[in-house]
Amino acid sequence: RLVRHAWALGFPVLVRIHNQLPSSASHIGYGSPEISTHLHNLHAPSESDGFPGDFIGALPVSSFIHPAGLPIATLLDRALRRALESALNATIGMDHEPVAVLVDEAYYDFWGQTVIDAVTRFPNLFVTRTFSKAYGLAGLRIGVLAGNSIQMPMVRKVASPYNVNGIALACLPHAIADRDFLADYIQQVLQGRARLMIQLTCQGVPYWISQANFVLAKIGPLHREFVAEMRKRGILVRDRSSDPGCNGCVRMTVGTTEHTERLLIVLPEVLNTIGWMATQQVSASPIMGSV
Repeated sequence: RLVRHAWALGFPVLVRIHNQLPSSASHIGYGSPEISTHLHNLHAPSESDGFPGDFIGALPVSSFIHPAGLPIATLLDRALRRALESALNATIGMDHEPVAVLVDEAYYDFWGQTVIDAVTRFPNLFVTRTFSKAYGLAGLRIGVLAGNSIQMPMVRKVASPYNVNGIALACLPHAIADRDFLADYIQQVLQGRARLMIQLTCQGVPYWISQANFVLAKIGPLHREFVAEMRKRGILVRDRSSDPGCNGCVRMTVGTTEHTERLLIVLPEVLNTIGWMATQQVSASPIMGSV
């Protein structure tokens, strides 16, 4: 919606940045840590992307980056900032205005790195955050869009007049004020995430090193059986096989210590039940986790 509004105001059009996961093009949410190379892989959107023909013709382009979902996010800070500065100051080889970049920091609380300070230096940088993850307010559908003071008044002109419900606005101050809860929950997630990656390593399951509150693992041909057996045991994992480049992959979210303990107990049991064997897997990508 933001991109469509931006287009209506004469802002650049969305261009998806592609990367490798594990061997084919995919959305930047899960891909290769080589952020700086993505600027060379930009492509104009097509009607197959869901944009009408007249919409596609509007140039220049903008980019969407989802850093914390990347596999080796701890190595990204410098590369990400270089990419941002290049994108925000470039014309992508065309005689047009600089591109607009939207950075999704939904998992900031589990990563700790941010580019939100750069909005004061780059008028075409936007940063989004959500209160659905660390704050646990997913049902309230509330988040934040941060941008330069020059651009935000323009965004407000195309925003819905009541884009946040009253209940969410009433609850949010209390959630923000409860810093002890937030710190405790984040600590549980960080510890649980590390334990899950160790467990996956011990079981021989390939996975992508994560800085979010989930771990993406490659189960392979038995991914549907894995999801079903987990569900039978009261644990819901997301089958991501339909995502580009994620064939055979499942996403396991990490929550409280109690939930993580249950997951770690059930994981080897389920792998054994479905007859999963590490030898069934394709060769691991260099960005996959290992010990």
